Amino acid sequence: MKHFGRMLVFVAAVAVLAAGCGSDDDSSSSTTSAAATTTAAATTTGAAANGPAELTKLKMLSVPYFGLERIAADQGIFRQHNLDVEFVDQTQQGLAGVQALLAGQVDTGQSFGAFVPIEVNARRGALKAVVSGATSSYGENRFYVKSDSAIQRCADFAGKKVGIVAPGSMGDIVLKAYLNRCGLGSDDVEVVSVPPATMCTALDRGQVDVVGMLSLSWGPCEQQRGDAIRELFADKDVLPTDKLYSAYDFTDRFIAEKPEVVRGFIGAIQDAAAFVEANPDEARAIIAKSSRIPADLLVVPDYPKGNCIDPAAAAEWVRALEQIGDVEQGSVAPDAWYTNSLNPSCDG
Repeated sequence: MKHFGRMLVFVAAVAVLAAGCGSDDDSSSSTTSAAATTTAAATTTGAAANGPAELTKLKMLSVPYFGLERIAADQGIFRQHNLDVEFVDQTQQGLAGVQALLAGQVDTGQSFGAFVPIEVNARRGALKAVVSGATSSYGENRFYVKSDSAIQRCADFAGKKVGIVAPGSMGDIVLKAYLNRCGLGSDDVEVVSVPPATMCTALDRGQVDVVGMLSLSWGPCEQQRGDAIRELFADKDVLPTDKLYSAYDFTDRFIAEKPEVVRGFIGAIQDAAAFVEANPDEARAIIAKSSRIPADLLVVPDYPKGNCIDPAAAAEWVRALEQIGDVEQGSVAPDAWYTNSLNPSCDG
């Protein structure tokens, strides 16, 4: 695959930096009513009893996305599970985005795509997904062309310029999976790194033939361009993102040394997901404030029951990465890169 442009710093590219590092005891971050806080407290699961006995500090990578960690911080849910969480902005996607986690500089983070812990394990790294984040039943990553484009199907991509956020990103994985379905290789297209804020414009001006956008970009693009653009496919058409899109990871060492902290974290994520389901508008307002993304551009995602990692989807992710050549055949067992064993809501 011919890559043009430098690897982009994701947060800067989106041009909506999170409000900076902060801990979950920052009272100024709360945007919801006392009634909503009561709702959050009422959803607390039995997992709280399995958390650390004393308040424990946790340093976490955070992305400008609909992250449950931001809900848990704003609503005091982390505190209910004896966790004091400090956020560190994650500035890149893919493997590059989790280097601080692998180096032990932070304790946890949300993989911006379930492929990340798989690729880490394929390279003999020791990272495991322990609880599921959002699913993408609506197609978070979508690829578009102009309505009058001659590109109608996968085979038409040969020789075309395709804009994505950056090589190694979730959009890159989605594109590879799509091309693989019609027998196109990575060298058959030209990939151009395009900042999310200018993706729609790049398509308009013919700088790219196809563009892959996240909801932050395709939402306003669809509103502004209407019938002038046409969706070709989405992540859920080529990957099991409707069952498993993102996940929260810890290193194997951290899990072994501090299982009670991991259990407390899982309980907090579950309670945050319950809050989002019960209060979608308030949740959207919380994310809008923490990410500086307009609330009307935020898509409220779905979450799997108990935030359990779906075993079938996990295995399908491994097969997909093998098929596109991102991991070697047999280098990662289908169940080696995740665990449900610390989540009492799952079968194991």
